[in-house]
Parts: sequence; structure tokens; C-alpha cells
Amino acid sequence: MFLQSFSLEKKVRSVTVLGLVLLAVISWFSYQSVSELFRPFDWITHTQDVLGKIGTLTNELTNVQTSVRGYVLTGEEKYLKPYQTAIRVIPGTLAEITSETRDNPRQQTNLILLKLQIKNFSRVYARMVRLRKRIEGEKNDFYMKQDSGFDAMNAALKTIGDVNAEEQKLLVLRDAAEVRTARNIRWTIFLVFSFAALLVLGTGININRQIVAVKIFNEKLREKEAVVFQFLSGLPIGIFVVKADGKTYFANHVALHLLGRDLKPLEDFFEFRQPQPGLKTPLALALQGAMSTRDDMEIRKPDGKMISVEVSGIPIRGSDGQLTYALTTFTDISKRIKHQDELKRLSLRDDLTGLLNRRGFITLGDQQLKVADRTQIALLMLFIDLDGFKLVNDLEGHQAGDQLLIEFAHIIKEHFRKSDIVGRLGGDEFAILSEDGSPEDAAIIDRLREKVEVYNRANPRRGRLGFSVGSVKYDPKHPCQLDQLIYRADQQMYAEKQKKKDHRAKSN
Repeated sequence: MFLQSFSLEKKVRSVTVLGLVLLAVISWFSYQSVSELFRPFDWITHTQDVLGKIGTLTNELTNVQTSVRGYVLTGEEKYLKPYQTAIRVIPGTLAEITSETRDNPRQQTNLILLKLQIKNFSRVYARMVRLRKRIEGEKNDFYMKQDSGFDAMNAALKTIGDVNAEEQKLLVLRDAAEVRTARNIRWTIFLVFSFAALLVLGTGININRQIVAVKIFNEKLREKEAVVFQFLSGLPIGIFVVKADGKTYFANHVALHLLGRDLKPLEDFFEFRQPQPGLKTPLALALQGAMSTRDDMEIRKPDGKMISVEVSGIPIRGSDGQLTYALTTFTDISKRIKHQDELKRLSLRDDLTGLLNRRGFITLGDQQLKVADRTQIALLMLFIDLDGFKLVNDLEGHQAGDQLLIEFAHIIKEHFRKSDIVGRLGGDEFAILSEDGSPEDAAIIDRLREKVEVYNRANPRRGRLGFSVGSVKYDPKHPCQLDQLIYRADQQMYAEKQKKKDHRAKSN
């Protein structure tokens, strides 16, 4: 139950950790069980080893007795070799028996007595060997009849018999313990593996539930993807999506219409109207993680015809922040380019600044309002009036005033996009109709003021270049005429200019 609140990744991780813990527990129980299983056999082997050493000790004592008696009776040195070997080995054998029975107090008591008896036994037979070497055989034979070492031998053998009986008793007890231990081990192994089987069964049921949940989730995700694809397919602009490796992932109907069904790598479709070295397309920049927009590009249609487009590249990142896709949007601006060319042909531009004059601005602006109404895209109208322009004319002459107008026209021409409509309506009044109706108009104006300030620092004069501006949004849901839009922006500009005058008057 506690796994239900975890994510799928955490659940898989938890099941893995649980499996490792279970494996460790089973391994530990198995080790303990096997150790317990073989421990009785260790006891049996130990007891049998002690019994074997007791038998060896008995044989060594018998060898001492036999070899000494043979030497005493015959006087031949060959009988002394087994005796000498046994005398050297007996202490080591006795020490091994003592070490292996050190956990049995009764055996330790028996061995203390056995050590004294073996010491006495060794002394008796050593004396017999010394006497045989010094006296004649008849006298030594008489000594053997009086004190032949049988008493010492029998005493040692009796004690060895007690040690042997104790080990036999331990062997019986340990056999019984082995039976009990084996029975306990079997029950332990049965319980451990029963628990493991239940745990594995429960884990399997839980994983099966997760698999079903993942299948349902994937089905819902595919449904959402289908809805998103339908939405993208219905947009009136071309949309082309590639994977991070550049392979095509999605193209909507408009893109297929403009590019053709046989999609090549998208870079092969776009061309710059005025190519420059090192210039990259928005798609290439998006695949590098940068967002960009360009309106100086063309698409070669399947029939070979070139159309002007505005292209935007947007990088799409996954939850880990890594780039997964690059989305490219492109809009056919051929008509707009055609209108701009036609305006040039009709000489609807201001001779002094090169911007659109009032007629050109109104002509192109009306066309832009119709496009906005059709595509439901918001617009931004800016109305600009230079501050202190009359003072420049009065102090420095009309030529200086004309130069100021030219330089300000150059500033706003560089500041706004080529797709924006920029015109001089007359005198020192300028108007801009931007296709971008985003709420960032204040930031656009602030950046324009910064550029004007840079110009003033670079060109000191008695009359500084400044401007007042009014901004109005055009909402396609509430359309109006272009002259109404200009009027409202003019009123906003006049209000800002009045505030500046009131502030100067208050300061003075």
C-alpha cells in the first residue's frame, strides 16, 4: 500500500532495493543454515579425530613395551629403534589430544592423570634399558620378573580407556544434537523461502498493476499528442519540428503545402535573400539552443518558385533541461514584401529620412490592419514627437534640424524590425506600427531611449535629442480605423509631453 504514493520510477527503485534486501536476508539465512548443518559433522569429525589419536597413543605405548622387552631378552640394538621413536612421538600426541579436548573439563582431569602415568611408564622402561646395558642378561631377567612395567602400562591403559569412553559418550550426544539441528534448519529454510515467495508474489502483482497503469497513461498521452498535432495542423502558419539529431518529427499542412510532401532536411529549403558568411538559419540556431527570428529569408517551393517568409526557431527542452526538439515556424510574407516594393515604386517615402511618409504609412498601415483582422494578431502603435526640436532649429539652424531628423530616423529604423511599419508623418512626428502586440512595449520604448542617450553622449550639442511617445494596442477583436489609432497614440504622446513641461516648471 505504501508504494501507491510513489512515482513509477520510485516504485521500480523501491522494488529493486527490496529485492536486494531480500536476497541479502536469504543469503544470510542460507549461510547460517549451512553452517549449522555442517557444524554437527565438524563435531563428529573432531571426536573421531580424538579417538584416532587415542588409538595412536595406545599403539605408541605398546611399541615402547614390546621393543624394550625384546631388547632386554635379546640384547639386540635393533629393538631400541621403535622404542626411541615412540618416546619422541608420545609427548606430541598427548599434547594434540589435550588441545582438542580443552573444552571438556572431565577430559582435562583424565589427561592430567594420564600424563603422570605416562611419565612414570617412560621412567620404568628407561630404567630397564639402562640396567640391561650395565648388567648381565640373567640378572636383568630376574628384575623384569620382579618389576616388568606391566603395572605402569595397565594404569596408563585404564586412563586411556576412560578418555576413550568420554569421547564415545560425546559422540552419542552430538549425534542427537545433529538430528535436532537438521530439523530446525529444515524449518528455517522452509519459513524463509515461504516469506520470499509471498514477497515476490506481492511484488509481481504490484508491478503488473503498474504496467497496466503505464499502458493507460501512454494511451492518454497518445490521445493528447493527437489533439496537439491536430491543433498544430490547423494553424495558418507553417510548423516544422525536428529532433535533436536533425531528423524530421512533424510538419503541419501549411508546411507540407509550402515545402512539398517529399521532405528533405529543412536547411535545404531556406535561403537568405542577401547571404552573408557565417550567417545561420533560425533552425540551426534552435538546434544549438538559441531562439531567433528572421524576415530576410526565402523558401524554394517544389515547383521551383521562391517565396519570402519570416522564420522563427524555438528550442524545446525536456524536463532534464536537455534539448529534445527544435520547432520552426514560417509565415508567407510575399504579399507584404510585394506591397513594400510597390510603395517604393509609388515613391511613398519621405525624401529627407527615407522612411515612409504619411501617405505611405497610412497605405501600408491599412493593409496591416486587414491582415491583423484576418489572423487575429494584436498590433502596437507608437506615436513619437521630438522634444526641443524647435530650439535646435532656432539655435543651430534648419540644416542642423534636418540632420537631427535624419539621425533619429536612422536610430528608429535600426531599432525596429524590418517587418515593422515606420514612417515620418510630418515635421518632427514619427509613427511605428509593430506586428508584435506583446505586452513588452514599455521595454521597447526604454531600449529606444537608451539608444538615444548613447547618441547624445557621442554627439554633444546645445540642444539634446529627446522624444515623447504615446503607445496604443490594436485589438483585432475590437477593430478601428488607422487614423483613430494614430489619434489615440497622439493623445498619449501629448499627455507625456505635458507631464515633462509640468515637471520642468515645478523644478524651476
